[in-house]
Amino acid sequence: YEPPPGTITLDGQDVSRVPPDLLRRQFSIVPQDAFLFSDSLRANLAYAIEGPLTPERARLAVEQAGLAKDLEIMPKGMETVVGERGLTLSGGQKQRTTLARGLLREAPILLLDDCLSAVDTETESRILRGLQEQVAHRLSTMQRPAAKGVPFFFVRVDQAGTITKRHSATRLQFARFGGACPLWNVHQAFEQPGRFLRQLAETPDGMRYLLLSRDVSKHAGAYNAPVRRFAIGLGCEIAHAEGLVYADGLDLTKPRAFEPIGISCRICPRPDCHQRSIPPIDRPLRIPADRDGPLPYEIA
Repeated sequence: YEPPPGTITLDGQDVSRVPPDLLRRQFSIVPQDAFLFSDSLRANLAYAIEGPLTPERARLAVEQAGLAKDLEIMPKGMETVVGERGLTLSGGQKQRTTLARGLLREAPILLLDDCLSAVDTETESRILRGLQEQVAHRLSTMQRPAAKGVPFFFVRVDQAGTITKRHSATRLQFARFGGACPLWNVHQAFEQPGRFLRQLAETPDGMRYLLLSRDVSKHAGAYNAPVRRFAIGLGCEIAHAEGLVYADGLDLTKPRAFEPIGISCRICPRPDCHQRSIPPIDRPLRIPADRDGPLPYEIA
C-alpha cells in the first residue's frame, strides 16, 4: 500500500521519497508471534545486527528483555539451541528473546506489537520499567546531524540522590561528582511511584526547562532480594517544550511558574536556597553569631 505523497513523514521527510531500504533501517519491529531459527540463542540474537555480537552487548539486551534468569538455567547458556521456531522455549521466553533481538538492532523507531502477551504480569511490568529508562536515555543521545529532533538531557538517581547515569544534548551539563539539585522533581518520583511528574525549572544561568521524572525501581530477581530503587529525569529547553504532550496545560510564558534550581549544591551560586545540602566550593562564607534562617552560614 502506497500512502499519498506528503501524508506520512519521518523526521520531517516524506517517506514516499525515502529509498525503501533506508526506510526499513529506521525501524525495529517486535511482533506478538515470535519467529526463531533452529540455532543457538546467541545466533538468533545476532541476526538483528551487522558484525559480531559482543558478550557485553548480548548481556545487556538479555537483561533488558527480562531473560537473564531464564538464561541461567539453560543447559548451555547463550549457546543453547532453541529449536525450529523456538520449540524448546515457552511462549514467554520466545517473546522475550524476540524483544532482546529487537533491542539489539538499536533502530531509531522501535515498534512493539503486543510482544509481551505471553509474559506474566510481574515480569512484563519489570521489563516495561526498564524500557522506559532506555527510551529516556536514547532520547538524549539520538541527535543525528542531518535529522535533529528535540534535544533532551537524561539523568538517573538513586534514593540517596547520587547521579548514577547522565547524558545531555542540551546546554545543561551535570556536575561530574555528587548528587542532583534537591529541588529537582526527580527526587519526588520515589514518593509517587508509577506516575510521570512535571516541573518547570530555571537554572542559575537563566535557561528554562521542562522536566519529567518517574521511578524505575527494579527487582533484583532472586527471592527476598532487595528492590533497587532509581528515578529517571528527562528534560528539554523550554523553546522545544510546546511540541511535547507533557507540556499541555502548563503556562510556559509565566516567569513565576518556573522553580529556581541548580546543577549541584557544590557549584550552585544561589545564596538563599532553602534546600541547600552543602555550601558552594567557590564562594566565601560568613557565620554571623545571630544568624537566623535555614542555613547556619551566609554566602558572600
